[in-house]
Amino acid sequence: MGQPTKRNEVVSDTLLVHQGEAQAVTIPVGSPAWYAWLEQVHSFSFSNDEGTFTAHKARSSNRRGGWYWYAYRRRQGQLFRCYLGASSRLTLACLRNAARQLACRVEGSPHQPSLSPDVPTLLPHHAEPHTDQTPPALLATKFRIPGLPVHSVARSHLLSTLDEGTKSLLTLVCASAGFGKTTLLSAWASQTPGHVAWLTLDEQDNDPTRFWVAIMTALRTCLPTLGEAAFSLLHSLQPPPLITTLTFLLNDLAAVTEETVLILDDYHVIEEPALHESLLFLLDHLPATLHLVLATRVDPLFAFSRWRARGQMREIRDRDLRFSELDAALFLSQTMGCTLKRKTSCCSLSAPKAGSQVCNWRPSLCVGMTILLPFSRG
Repeated sequence: MGQPTKRNEVVSDTLLVHQGEAQAVTIPVGSPAWYAWLEQVHSFSFSNDEGTFTAHKARSSNRRGGWYWYAYRRRQGQLFRCYLGASSRLTLACLRNAARQLACRVEGSPHQPSLSPDVPTLLPHHAEPHTDQTPPALLATKFRIPGLPVHSVARSHLLSTLDEGTKSLLTLVCASAGFGKTTLLSAWASQTPGHVAWLTLDEQDNDPTRFWVAIMTALRTCLPTLGEAAFSLLHSLQPPPLITTLTFLLNDLAAVTEETVLILDDYHVIEEPALHESLLFLLDHLPATLHLVLATRVDPLFAFSRWRARGQMREIRDRDLRFSELDAALFLSQTMGCTLKRKTSCCSLSAPKAGSQVCNWRPSLCVGMTILLPFSRG
């Protein structure tokens, strides 16, 4: 998509009154015309009986992702922000909920709006830290280690790489969709002794408050009393700079004596530059007892060179996740009941039953199977 047009127009609750070339045009919020209009504009103002805000469209500085909307409201020199999401998510319910959320933060109201699962929202700023349950705006499934597929191939050499990686600060698992990053990490997390905190990220986590509350919630599944001060600061009416909050969190982590692994799955959905910078700050001051694992489809905007040079980083990439011939044979045996045999001039795929046909594969097709099989695993 090209650079959107920069003009500010007003949405009055259910209707946008858009100034066309010849006359004003009324567009209902949520209609096909509404979503088409959102693709063409850069900002708009929203107003109803519950609150107001100005929405702006932004894009990650790496320009690899799409455009996302944020809602802003200013009061007494302080700017409040709420992540809305992509244009397709800007329903009437989403806009109304953002207006309520920002009104609550600006006015310090003790009454929070009701939460809908399909509406991007801010976390309650006044909420007490939760040690035994998920904060109300976060799905509990984000913090659960995913189950393994029915047919999964044990990748012992990769599991050993992940084991070895815990001796460093960071492990990066970077590969395209379908190469089995989540499957590998869930298999490893399920058999790894010690504390493993899991967080599956989504687009809504581009809001800094939500992102760090989610990380602390994941860590608290293993360390229930961690981050009390940091939680309070994130939820305060006038939160301090994020670095201050992370300093409190890091001080708590430095006092932890148990080895802990934090896995952030689907990190490629994070496009907010401030979040990359804050995670870099965490990595630069990470205590030795905490190991971070990032699973992503693309390289984050980090300067990894210093960690590579210090031997504090392990990497698993597409080439590592591709099936070896042994992996392919095992996968075919488990899923299709077939046996892959190696010959001097070719490989043969044979069914296990006596007298069954033997299908000869040219070596090039064996290579193709090795490349494509990871996509079968999801």
